[in-house]
Amino acid sequence: MLVFGHTHKPWVGEYGHVLFVNCGSVGKPKDLDPRAAFAVLRPRAGTLEVTIERVRYDVEAVAEEVRAAGLPGEFADSS
Repeated sequence: MLVFGHTHKPWVGEYGHVLFVNCGSVGKPKDLDPRAAFAVLRPRAGTLEVTIERVRYDVEAVAEEVRAAGLPGEFADSS
């Protein structure tokens, strides 16, 4: 199994007997879903159940905090 992120596109797939889990991101989604995404891995009877979960958060409040911290403007852009 390989768990990774930073592509901002959560997904789960198996290739060549290897389970790949892209856990998603918080912010700047590339799958048009503005909610934060994360992976949950649960052992189940000799296998592994993987789900991608989503939670809402206040995108504008976070963007304002980014701006107030003096970070580059593109970090606050939600697209």
